[in-house]
Amino acid sequence: MRAIVTGANGGIGRTICSGLLAAGHSVIMVSRPSTGRTPFFEKMLELYGEGRVSLLFVDLADTESIHRGARKLVDQGDPIDVVINNAGMMEKELRTASNGFEMHAMVNCFGPSLFTWEIRRLLRGGSRIINTVSVTVWFGVIPNDYPNPVDRSSRFKRYSDSKLALQLLSFSLAKELRDDGITVNCVDPGIVDTSIISLNNWLDPLVNLLFRPFIRRPERGAATAIFLATDSSVQGKTGGHYKDKRPRDVAKLEQSPDTARVWDIFYSLI
Repeated sequence: MRAIVTGANGGIGRTICSGLLAAGHSVIMVSRPSTGRTPFFEKMLELYGEGRVSLLFVDLADTESIHRGARKLVDQGDPIDVVINNAGMMEKELRTASNGFEMHAMVNCFGPSLFTWEIRRLLRGGSRIINTVSVTVWFGVIPNDYPNPVDRSSRFKRYSDSKLALQLLSFSLAKELRDDGITVNCVDPGIVDTSIISLNNWLDPLVNLLFRPFIRRPERGAATAIFLATDSSVQGKTGGHYKDKRPRDVAKLEQSPDTARVWDIFYSLI
């Protein structure tokens, strides 16, 4: 199996990559150009060799970088079996991406989805797309000005909105790619001890008190993504939302009137 993992240099991303490689699969590790060749990549390269480990630099906040990265893969022409969109970010500052989209919306939702769409010709019947969402999908909303908000809302709200957008877009992509035999599912890794929490300190004191006991190690957070990428029991299943290797009921989200609007935003990019 040949897999692409975005956000490969983060805590969950590293665990996903090492888990897939240890199981005998090949991995294309996608990271921001600014990260360079990390010690983790060098270690995986030493353990498994160039035939199974490669590195692709893509800035998911930059449409030109997305186009270049996708073209490089398409020009190589090697089939892709699994795409795990694991990249994500949360930051205090209100910033915009290269195309004017709010940064969380672009990096957490529309950037990885655009990248996946542009390499779809490398996917085939049986290929799997796995999008990383969050428990925060239940707190998100899609504002009228999305993805170009003018208010200075909190980073938690912007993050939650972007994860809801990715969940809604995944519903649409699952339907769009169903006839090609390509599945699209979302994974909620739980609240994982990664840099999003440790560096951004997004938990206020009360929320920290409530949620800190439930924070997971990256190994547990990565387990369901690896399960969705490799397990035969989910072959052909699409449009789902999984946590702890089990499907969860998100019918209420699937019925959201914002699903069509999120698709229209994405369609404007493609």
